[in-house]
Amino acid sequence: MRAPFVTIAMICSAFAAQTYAAPPPARVITGPELLQVFIRPRPPEYPYEARVRGWSGRGVYRAFVTPEGKVSRVAVLHSTGHSVMDDMVVRAAMHWRAKPGRPKEVDFPIIFVAPPRGSPGSF
Repeated sequence: MRAPFVTIAMICSAFAAQTYAAPPPARVITGPELLQVFIRPRPPEYPYEARVRGWSGRGVYRAFVTPEGKVSRVAVLHSTGHSVMDDMVVRAAMHWRAKPGRPKEVDFPIIFVAPPRGSPGSF
């Protein structure tokens, strides 16, 4: 009597694994290509806390774009290592607008580079 339950559980597990598998990565775009997708994307501000502490970081993010060109969500694919910087990228990208068309997933990198200690703009 237990065999049908095990079979059903195995089928459900296999279905769930296929249904919830991670989507294939979108191609990471930079520079001029980013400007072909987004209309004047404004870069994120360098967070005050990160500047004061001399933090640098490189991250990759995915913007989910609606057919109307609005960014509906931004996912952190590879963190900068500092949540304050990742949050600033997400906040900035949520205001970006793309050219209307098909829904898109756009992967893009952001690099924060701390100014050398003692230089103008450093603390």
